[in-house]
Amino acid sequence: MLSIYAATSLSAVIICIGLGLLVYFKKFHNSINRNFATVSILIGLWCLFPLVTYIIKDQDKALFWGRLIYIAAIFTPSAFFNFVFTMIGVKNRKLEANIIKIFYIISCLFLFIVFNEHFIEGLAYHKYYTLIKPGIFYPLFILFFSFLCPYSIIQIYKAYRSSTGYSKYQLKYLFLGFFLALFGGIIHLISPYLQREYIPHDLFLIFWAVSVSYAILRYRLLDINIILTRAGLFVIVYSLVLGAPFYFGYRYGSWRVATWTMLVFATAGPFIYLFFQRRAENILRKEQLAYQQALRSTSSTMMLNKDLNKLLQTIVLNVVDIVKVN
Repeated sequence: MLSIYAATSLSAVIICIGLGLLVYFKKFHNSINRNFATVSILIGLWCLFPLVTYIIKDQDKALFWGRLIYIAAIFTPSAFFNFVFTMIGVKNRKLEANIIKIFYIISCLFLFIVFNEHFIEGLAYHKYYTLIKPGIFYPLFILFFSFLCPYSIIQIYKAYRSSTGYSKYQLKYLFLGFFLALFGGIIHLISPYLQREYIPHDLFLIFWAVSVSYAILRYRLLDINIILTRAGLFVIVYSLVLGAPFYFGYRYGSWRVATWTMLVFATAGPFIYLFFQRRAENILRKEQLAYQQALRSTSSTMMLNKDLNKLLQTIVLNVVDIVKVN
């Protein structure tokens, strides 16, 4: 049976990767959405570390997969920096764009040492979780993470202070979410030196996903029914995605099959959610779309009317008839 640390890890993986895919497919041509999706998926892949190193009992294999997962970790700070500076509109400046390239180059340099024992020496096994044994080069990654991520969060806060309207609301949730993610990252990075992880750090990544989902998916207070429908569908779909494999593993004791089933369901989950979301919103917006179509048809005939008084009378009569205003 999975420990609370491994179960939290699995939940964070599914939620973060699922959120990234939702944001990407919602508006994939938008650079902000693409960059956020990259960050979310990288975080989700990094969250695999506690799960994979816990369920793989062969230490050599667990170490290999742990190092492999760390490829996502070393690109996360650069991708986060890139997202933030795209979000607040700084990436258009030539100097900042070059700085982003430099940080990606630094991430690429970590690739040369990620499988080296001087980066991750080994794994330290505890009853409910596994920690890395940091090598002499591991602090370099901590410095890289500790500079880029807090600096990027500070830029979000500065943008929040100077923004107004909906943008201010969006940046507030971004700041809160990434601050929680930073806290989770810090717990992960310092736990090997403390030789203990007091709380599952992936729990803060779940909180991060909850906070930023409203900001990134651009809920513009269109209709409270639509918002509640989206949230309800999300809960239903992912309750099934998480619940069914967990029940199978608990009922039959086959946790390996349950884990792979959950990963398959996690891939299909976003597409199922988007399908039912469109169907539900079409039903909720059916009357609104009918209004819009009727008003478009009426407006095409209004353009032929040259008499201002008759035009105003026609507008009032048609709007009252179409929208059912008393």
